[in-house]
Amino acid sequence: MRWFWQREDEGPVAEEPFRPGRVDHGPFQNDLLATVNRLLPSAVDEATPHVLDGLIDRYTAVQMARLVKQWAIYQHELMPELIEAQAELAYETVMYEADQRDLIERRHARDAAYARLTGTEELRPQPLTEPDVPRRPEE
Repeated sequence: MRWFWQREDEGPVAEEPFRPGRVDHGPFQNDLLATVNRLLPSAVDEATPHVLDGLIDRYTAVQMARLVKQWAIYQHELMPELIEAQAELAYETVMYEADQRDLIERRHARDAAYARLTGTEELRPQPLTEPDVPRRPEE
């Protein structure tokens, strides 16, 4: 009996976690300081909020867009492996279910042969939780 979680063709695949590129905040900090230095000394106080919010929001949006782009590239590179793994999972699921049906039929035939040989009419069904039944790993 073959075990569905064993792969005959290859060993374990090394995972490469997503690592975003390094962000250099230096140019942004320089632009922010230059903008602050261009403000008049009395132009900003506690009563005039949100003076630099637009600049900071734009910088944050640009950095998030770069991160989303890097994530999309990372996913695109992994997509062939994901599709192959999904196909393998679908195949192995079908094979597992076929093995389970085959096991049930063999147990039924075994119980019928036992009933004929011993002269008993009762067939005793066996549950599928016996130790010799392969179980699916938890998903």
